[in-house]
Amino acid sequence: MNSISTQNTRNTLDQVASDAASAANSAIEASRDVADRALDSAQGSVSALREKIPAVIGEKAASVERLARAGMERARATCDRAREHVDAAGQRTVAYVRQEPVKAVLIAAASGAVLAGALGLLARSRRA
Repeated sequence: MNSISTQNTRNTLDQVASDAASAANSAIEASRDVADRALDSAQGSVSALREKIPAVIGEKAASVERLARAGMERARATCDRAREHVDAAGQRTVAYVRQEPVKAVLIAAASGAVLAGALGLLARSRRA
């Protein structure tokens, strides 16, 4: 009976080992399937992102272009307003000179003297 019992034990151990190996193979295959599906999903996501990138870049470029144009328009409008103010000031100055020529000449002479004095002081302070 000993040999039969030993034979049965060996058969049982062989069966358990075979079952364990089969279960391990099944687990490995299931893991491979999960990994393959995850990789396929990741590749699909990357492909979808690659397709969206040019459109997003195009939208952002258009947005930047709109902002740049709006900025240039604002700058142009500001320059136009400044030009109008300078023209108006010039016209007022010409009108004042026509109405008060003596005062205008005296004011210009005084302004020139003050400016010349200030420049002279600056020149001396730089030399020292």
